[in-house]
Amino acid sequence: MTRALYANRISWAKAFAPFQFNAGIQSTQSVESFNSIIKKSLNNASSLCDIEEAIDKRHEEEIRYCKLTDIKSLHTTIGLPHLSSQFFSSIDRVIVEFLPPLILSMQRFQISQAFTYEGQLTSYLSEDLCSNNTIEDNFIEDVVDEPQTTLKALLIDMDTLKIVETWKICRVGGLSHKDNLVVLFDDGTHLCTCVETITKGIVCQHFWRVMLYSNMAKFHISIIPIRLYKDEILIKLDEALEKSPVLTAIELPTNNTTLPHEVNFTLQGLRHIQQSGYKENVQQIVPQRNRFGVAFSTAKIAINVALETKSDNELVQLLKDFISSKKNCNSSVRNNENNQDNNEIVPLQQCLIDEVTDPH
Repeated sequence: MTRALYANRISWAKAFAPFQFNAGIQSTQSVESFNSIIKKSLNNASSLCDIEEAIDKRHEEEIRYCKLTDIKSLHTTIGLPHLSSQFFSSIDRVIVEFLPPLILSMQRFQISQAFTYEGQLTSYLSEDLCSNNTIEDNFIEDVVDEPQTTLKALLIDMDTLKIVETWKICRVGGLSHKDNLVVLFDDGTHLCTCVETITKGIVCQHFWRVMLYSNMAKFHISIIPIRLYKDEILIKLDEALEKSPVLTAIELPTNNTTLPHEVNFTLQGLRHIQQSGYKENVQQIVPQRNRFGVAFSTAKIAINVALETKSDNELVQLLKDFISSKKNCNSSVRNNENNQDNNEIVPLQQCLIDEVTDPH
């Protein structure tokens, strides 16, 4: 268990997941948590009526959560159906260009939700970094506006001296009493305790609310991970990103020539948290995906043909020769590039090739 599961804890354990992209998908651990919630209400002397009462109570809580979600959607779709194009027109044109329809609708929904919040400029040092009144018998993902991490955890390994503003965002109308904190850095990075920018890749409603308050909050399409872009954008990614502007929702006053903080939009802080290898040659993402599909399907056909014609020994030998030749080629290229760092490449061992035995 320790060897197999603990090493991959960021893939399944909620405590280690807030800083990993997961598209909002939850694992089956929530099912186990649901069983735990019911067990807390029962003991070895409980009757079937007690079990039914515990399940009904949980069911009623989930119904209330669904009603709150419906209210959120209702208030932001009637009367002002095109908030993103009305209040963030420049930004809306950019996201329409870069994002496919499903991701675009999700991002526009976050923008519309921003108008159900209000914000207050604050100092994060004086704020309670963790909610102490979270309901113990609820999933943290299902509590409306519940912060998914503490600000202290969010700022680990971040240079807090580069923070220019901190905002406390809460919902208006009494739908929720939970607050989220949004931190703005001088490199254009923003972090929110809802961590949706990191886990889902979309800019959260809390940041859009801050944009309506502060000209220090800036948007560039590169905040959204490139994995969510349209395929045609990925092909010409460098050119598209270079042409895309850095945008704000609030214009600077004409009589204000100086700013208390200057934002140099590099997003280094966000890249550090995402650990996304953003500087890799992302133009090869789509072609590499296609090449893998072609190579894998061809390999399957070759195996089927080899088995049908009883020539699988020949195919195995061809693959062994191919592996050996590519190993030698890669080793020579690496030696030419850096003679002092040969040990960085682990050579393909001959004994592993020899382990491929006769399938008969």
